[in-house]
Amino acid sequence: MQHHRLKTTKINHCFFLVSVVGNFLLVFSFLYFFKYLFSDDPAYQELHPFIYVLGILSGIALYIYATYKVHESKFFIRFDHDTLEYYLPGKDNKGMIHKSEIESVDIHHFFINVRTNQSDSIRISLDHLLYKDILRIKDWFQSFK
Repeated sequence: MQHHRLKTTKINHCFFLVSVVGNFLLVFSFLYFFKYLFSDDPAYQELHPFIYVLGILSGIALYIYATYKVHESKFFIRFDHDTLEYYLPGKDNKGMIHKSEIESVDIHHFFINVRTNQSDSIRISLDHLLYKDILRIKDWFQSFK
């Protein structure tokens, strides 16, 4: 039995970069703000301290935004011949669907709506997956159409 586990997302790398930029901005804004406060050098006194405070606040905001987005986009999809396990963002626990429980499937470009026998409707978003992984998941669901 072959298992496919999809959990690496392309968007996490982008938010990691935003987090690094936020940390970089935060550290250097703090550094230059303290140089402004404790230095007599006129080069540091030319800029208003508001610029440094703005850099600190934007660094904090970028870091918080990136951290939130990385945690929000954590999910996994694992499937084999007869079961599908998933953990979707915003859910507290992981779910499992057996092929026998699936009643209907609506496959769209970047999401799949699955309707089960218990009249549950599950929306699986494929936004954060790589294209080859999207094709593998769509192929798995094609047998239900």
